[in-house]
Amino acid sequence: MAGDIARIEAKVGISAVRNLAYPEPTDEMQARFSMQYCLATAFLNGALSLSDFTRQGIGRPEIREFMPRIGMESYSAEEEKGVERLPHVVTVTLRDGRIYWKSRLHAKGSLEAPMSDHEREVKFMDCLRWGNRNGYDAVFFLQLRKLADFENLSGDDPFWSLIAGHQSL
Repeated sequence: MAGDIARIEAKVGISAVRNLAYPEPTDEMQARFSMQYCLATAFLNGALSLSDFTRQGIGRPEIREFMPRIGMESYSAEEEKGVERLPHVVTVTLRDGRIYWKSRLHAKGSLEAPMSDHEREVKFMDCLRWGNRNGYDAVFFLQLRKLADFENLSGDDPFWSLIAGHQSL
């Protein structure tokens, strides 16, 4: 699929363009604030992972080769005037001329656009891998999700028996 892409354009707010200031990141921190790096990585890998934000990750040739096909522009000050929020729009133009686009008013994971249980689990497991906590599994994630059902977390609450086997967190 990535080989079929001629161009990707992202239209975002003025503040997003200012925050995403690194079209060609030179280190892991800059990669976190690079629309070009994040979109190239997501399109090539199917998603972003914490392991993508390493020195090795940002140096991958296939990502560096893809990044120049990605552009970003902001809404004008006039377009933003008097509007609380404008959608971010990503437009993908394929080499055969087909055009696809997607807009999003709220960030994924926000109250307005919450992650699904599956997305939350994938993110949680990625964080565990990143922190070298590979001994935990989906069962552990499900146990942690049960915490939302507890009314309080006092010392005599069933919460403590739930995590007793995971003291090394």
